[in-house]
Amino acid sequence: MGNVSFDGFTRRASLVSLGAAGMAVLASPVTAAAKNKKKKKGDVNKRRKQQAADWLALIQAECPDPACLIAFGACAEPLKSCNFSGFITCFSGAV
Repeated sequence: MGNVSFDGFTRRASLVSLGAAGMAVLASPVTAAAKNKKKKKGDVNKRRKQQAADWLALIQAECPDPACLIAFGACAEPLKSCNFSGFITCFSGAV
């Protein structure tokens, strides 16, 4: 295989120029742009009220006894204030 020239370029010269271009790309600093994705988490107070309402609906559906409703229904109050440990304490005390 001889050195064949096409419009002033040889095979060796074209490979060298491609290699130099590749090295230039690799040597350039890489910058990463962070995306600003702010997801709206919603209203915390609305979620608290919804958790308490869901709990009361579950208790009303599952407790046939009025004493059960009173004991487990009181556990909705800690849910309204996002006091999960208070909810667990109430729940374990009602069981």
